[in-house]
Amino acid sequence: MYGEGCSKTCNNRHCKTPSNTCDHVTGRCPDGCISGFNGDDCLQNCPEGYYGTACSLSCEGRHCSSTSCPADGACGADCEAGWTLQSCTQECPRGKYGIGCNSVCGHCADNITCHHVTGTCPGGCQAGWKLPLCQTVCDNGTFGLNCERDCGHCKGTCDVVDGRCPLGCIEGYNGSHCSEKLSSLRDSSSVITPVTAGVIGLVAGVFVTVLLAVGLIVGLVRQGRLQWMNSAQKDEVNVRATSTQVDWNSTQPSDNYASISEQPSARNIYNNDYSTLDVEAKSDNDYDVIKNKEYENM
Repeated sequence: MYGEGCSKTCNNRHCKTPSNTCDHVTGRCPDGCISGFNGDDCLQNCPEGYYGTACSLSCEGRHCSSTSCPADGACGADCEAGWTLQSCTQECPRGKYGIGCNSVCGHCADNITCHHVTGTCPGGCQAGWKLPLCQTVCDNGTFGLNCERDCGHCKGTCDVVDGRCPLGCIEGYNGSHCSEKLSSLRDSSSVITPVTAGVIGLVAGVFVTVLLAVGLIVGLVRQGRLQWMNSAQKDEVNVRATSTQVDWNSTQPSDNYASISEQPSARNIYNNDYSTLDVEAKSDNDYDVIKNKEYENM
């Protein structure tokens, strides 16, 4: 018993540690009051709008679907989406969201947990998943982060993560993502006309002919069947050709040259210019005339 006239009993207090004995004057609870009560003897309810230990919590801070606020702050109904505990004051644990925290977060980028109320990913989705909840794979024709990139010209759909075409490309395209357009022979800008084909063939033929000719010349030179001549050698060949032309009109050119040279007092024809002899031979067309002239000068 305690208080004025010992009218209060220690058993009626709302102490954290119940006891049948208490201070006979104040009835004070040495460990404090349970939630929802205050005062030295823990007999006073929390004022309206407050609850909890020492009535330190505000009812407005709860996320209840109802407005009732008993001494322990428990919500009379379910919590609002994204909140848990009986007082609805704690966010859903990591990876969960929604009413009763029963929903699982999607594939958020960088493994960041989703918003505890809406389930949206603050940093967007991982590659291959679609906003806003990152729980749906990219639609056909898109891939990458937040499904923001378009697939190439794949046979079928592309990989939703990296955009590669597992079944290959449609005709006219190439590359791992089938985004590289090939030059088409049916493209009017690249058609080879008959004229163009003829020119190409002619150039190719000339080129091959030149290569064959060069190869033949080189082969003949290496075999010794063809020799290069300098200018002096060319002049010697020309002189030989001229003397040969003089011999064409003579039946016995060797005898004629010998007869002239054998004359004791004759002029040495070999010391003269072959071109003079050639002119005389062409004009008279007879070596006998040349012999007679030589005898007359003796």
